[in-house]
Amino acid sequence: MRILFAEDNQASAKKILPALTRAGLVTDIATSGQDTLEMLRNYSYGLAVIELILPDMDGYDIISAARTMKIQTPIIVLSSIDKPHSKIKAFTNGADDYLTKPFDTDELVARIQAILRRSGGFSSPITQVGNLVMDMNTHAVMVNEQPVHLTGKEFSILELLILRKDIALTKEMFLNHLYGGRDEPDVKNY
Repeated sequence: MRILFAEDNQASAKKILPALTRAGLVTDIATSGQDTLEMLRNYSYGLAVIELILPDMDGYDIISAARTMKIQTPIIVLSSIDKPHSKIKAFTNGADDYLTKPFDTDELVARIQAILRRSGGFSSPITQVGNLVMDMNTHAVMVNEQPVHLTGKEFSILELLILRKDIALTKEMFLNHLYGGRDEPDVKNY
């Protein structure tokens, strides 16, 4: 699944990114509020993790602007502020979760995976569709109780199809999910 991580502190980003990668999350980085809003507007993300304090705007304004633009991407706020009024303001503006620094990266990954499952209509990391069983945490897939070995891209395609069930997906949505605008194959025009 592709997520957006808005963080201007490179040291913090370097600490968190390996955990996201190990969890199979393809992560795009934004370093300002304007970049965050632009990326949310132009790309389809499963979730956004936003640092509350960015150089050009705070996370509250980013969340409010995103919700005003009808962007429904789930948002987790990261902040060193552990005051109830700060958390309430984030939730009131449209945040889905709030994690106080310092935090364990495994907890952040678990929260991301839980929100991604719920936003896709699933409460468990193990999803069954007919005789296909998919574990979104371990990236294991079984059909008729037999393991199916998939490449990373194949798993991402299957994940997108399952999490976006009942939604018509365009070719551009697949390309964006798989490549996020980077190293995208050329679109064939016939």
